Amino acid sequence: MALKAFGLSSDAPAANLELVKGKDSRLVGARIMEDAVIEHDARSVPAYKLVGSDMTGRAMFRNGAQTLEVITANRNKLEEAFGVDLIYVNHSRSNVVMVQYKMLRPTQSEANDTWDWVYTQDRHLAKQMKAMERFASHRDCQGPYRLSHEIFYFKFIRRYGASKTSSVLIPLEHLQELMRDQKHNGRSGSLRLGYNALEGRYMRQSAFYNLLQSGYIGAGTSTTNALTTLIQDLLRGGDALVLAIQRETTQEEDDSDRERAIGLWNDRGAGVH
Repeated sequence: MALKAFGLSSDAPAANLELVKGKDSRLVGARIMEDAVIEHDARSVPAYKLVGSDMTGRAMFRNGAQTLEVITANRNKLEEAFGVDLIYVNHSRSNVVMVQYKMLRPTQSEANDTWDWVYTQDRHLAKQMKAMERFASHRDCQGPYRLSHEIFYFKFIRRYGASKTSSVLIPLEHLQELMRDQKHNGRSGSLRLGYNALEGRYMRQSAFYNLLQSGYIGAGTSTTNALTTLIQDLLRGGDALVLAIQRETTQEEDDSDRERAIGLWNDRGAGVH
């Protein structure tokens, strides 16, 4: 577009070319910034029409009688609470799915001269996963059938080049499994995840959207209602983050409760005498 603006053809040679240091052999297209990718995905859903959006980062989509809400979470309280960049609320199927974006960089193998698209663990990942795990531990089986109750997904996208066909998604539980596999650890022991090393075990964006829209993935109905209430409060500027997670009582908690009950009974008995 810039070349055409100056009346030049698209293959006009450059008189001078400056490249980013270390990228002199990997000039493969315009750099895609993470925020720009998130903003694009927040305003574009296949087969759905954007019917409204506001400054809070919410966008509403419609496809017939189906309504899908997409909320931009990165760099605000929602990201801090959930550790994600985008939140999908499917009002028609009562499911919520959240996505964290990570960039793949072209990297040369240390063992040979082959290239791969690689994500190297960044300083935010541990904190993001910790936030996700607070909610992922609760499995709500009420309401319509779910193929998977996984709420959180990671979307890996190439930092350079076109994004339409290059992104892949994997669920939080799968990423946790990969982190325990030495095959995917770098020299420092942190995650070093290569596109080729995944060996096809991922979802493409089209499959992800199909599962999201059909209600086959995401939180159950009651969890979706609770999360939606929390999301609405955070969007309105609320500072309180109140979370109750239903789980089995641990043996330590059970023993502590029993000792407390015995102590109260003894105190009452002593009072009677």
